[in-house]
Amino acid sequence: MINKGDLKSSQRETENQFTQMQDKYIYYIGALSVTSIGFAVQQTLGQPLKYSFIPLASAIISWGISIYKGLKFIELKLNTLYDQRTYYQLVIKHQNAVEQITKVFEDNSTIPIANAKKNFKQSFIFFILGCTLFIIWRIVDMSLIYFNSIE
Repeated sequence: MINKGDLKSSQRETENQFTQMQDKYIYYIGALSVTSIGFAVQQTLGQPLKYSFIPLASAIISWGISIYKGLKFIELKLNTLYDQRTYYQLVIKHQNAVEQITKVFEDNSTIPIANAKKNFKQSFIFFILGCTLFIIWRIVDMSLIYFNSIE
């Protein structure tokens, strides 16, 4: 027979591990995006403005959006944790109104949690889009160098 206490403990541990990995993941994507922006800018130092920079500029914008979405995810997550803290404080103070308090918090937490998940996914998508656009820029730039050397 399964012990409910052990199950709850395992569930809590799994949720903690998931949250920690999610946090590390979003920080990692943010750090990679910031580094990518710096590297992309460094690659263009001393070069005149060219049309071939359009994919590079798009990559930088995508990485910027990735950073924004990651920060938005963290903000929404912090707001949710703040709301949960407030919930527990209210339940402790007003134990006779637990059902009403729970209903209000459940209704108000659905949208922020959905938005946090959306921002989490979008942060990764924009990071990958930025990488793809950077590679396209490098191919275009190398092609232009090659074709200009033939002439």
